[in-house]
Amino acid sequence: MIVKNLETGAVRTTKSEANGKLHRVVSGERGPYEVTVAYPGFKAFRPEVHLSVGQEARLDVTLYVAAANVDPEIVTDTAVVNTLTSDISGLVSEKQIKDLP
Repeated sequence: MIVKNLETGAVRTTKSEANGKLHRVVSGERGPYEVTVAYPGFKAFRPEVHLSVGQEARLDVTLYVAAANVDPEIVTDTAVVNTLTSDISGLVSEKQIKDLP
């Protein structure tokens, strides 16, 4: 899996375990990211994800067979909901900060 910040060009990579589970890729930067998940014999999966400061995204990936001689298919859903922690976060606007007592 390759995760690229489209604003800064910063790239992080990770490999899956034998069971297909991918590891967490950590980046403290906000902005748009291109995520590439690829495996030989399958079509690459390339969603674009936009993250705010402190936000996490979980991607459950579907890879489709690219060659006729490969049978396995991995099917899951894509979610941009933080299911990893019970933390609640949000963005605070400049006006909200100025209005603080």
